Amino acid sequence: MNPLLDLSVNDHVRNLLLLAGVGGISFLLFLAGTPALTKFLLANRLQKRIRKSAAGGGGAPIFHLLHAKKEGTPTMAGLLLWLVVGGIVAAGWLFFLARPDLFPEDFFQRVRGQLFVPLGTMALMALLGAVDDFWNIIGSQRKRKEVGLGVSPQLLFLFLFAGLAAWWFSAKLGWTTVHIPGAGDLVLGGWAALVYLCVIVGTAKAVDITDGLDGLAAGLLIPAFAAFALIAYAKGLLLLCLLLATVGGGLLGFLWFNLPPARFFLGTVGILPLGALLAIVAILTNSIVALFLIGFLFFAEFASSLLQFSWKKFFGRKLLPVAPLHHTFQKLGWSEELVVMRFWIVGAGCALAGAVLGMLGMGVVV
Repeated sequence: MNPLLDLSVNDHVRNLLLLAGVGGISFLLFLAGTPALTKFLLANRLQKRIRKSAAGGGGAPIFHLLHAKKEGTPTMAGLLLWLVVGGIVAAGWLFFLARPDLFPEDFFQRVRGQLFVPLGTMALMALLGAVDDFWNIIGSQRKRKEVGLGVSPQLLFLFLFAGLAAWWFSAKLGWTTVHIPGAGDLVLGGWAALVYLCVIVGTAKAVDITDGLDGLAAGLLIPAFAAFALIAYAKGLLLLCLLLATVGGGLLGFLWFNLPPARFFLGTVGILPLGALLAIVAILTNSIVALFLIGFLFFAEFASSLLQFSWKKFFGRKLLPVAPLHHTFQKLGWSEELVVMRFWIVGAGCALAGAVLGMLGMGVVV
């Protein structure tokens, strides 16, 4: 049954105004908090350190040459993003506690079904990202060679936190299928948790890897979240839409200041939870297949880095001049702004196509 058929025109107008209002408030709060954020980041020397070595070992001279000018840019702006999102979520919850009569009887069940997993996963990922950013900054201040936690420790905790979410989906919620648009549901059985784990970890790392140019990741995430908001709305998941509107509004506020040259960076504390949220929403809306189209450029970036690492490991030489993919285009002569804008265009097209794909065969698009 199509959930949209149960709503009147007035219901749709009210819901869309609510989504626009929440997104707008989030956007304005981020803008209002930016001066204090900038002062805080600079006062505490929370500044980005550009790595000089590759993840697989050896030097990264091309990468460092392309980004040496960004050394010292304030980072961890994701702290403000999560402060804004957390504040709006807390305000909504307090309003519910004060006036429960204004909400439907099953409101708490809806909150538990639509918000607990994404908010909990984002909190854990933000904690992991904060530790990684902290060690990056400490390493810079103390002239250490290492940058951040390192690949292995970060992946260990990433798998651990993603595993908790995957276990919750499969064991607690009993989800064991993946929808294939136009073909029906694929029953995964006991493999469901492993599939969900791989989707969460892979998406989080893909978004993290893409966050390498001013405005690139944020400009790709906004249409991706908009696509999933459309899918979630079509499936009647209004609270999930409100969360996406809140995150999207704050992210748009960040992008306002992150256009080249960036005023500050999100940091791992900001980007890792956003990637995890993208995967969690795909699972909640049963749109994992659509995720790979909506986030096509994220996964292309991830694939380019994985291929580069594997090629160098097994053949002793690079496959690409530099990875991930956006740096290859820079090496070919594209300016940073040109890479970002063209990736935005492709990403927006993929998000639109993915939104349509995500609704096919689910009783939403007929």
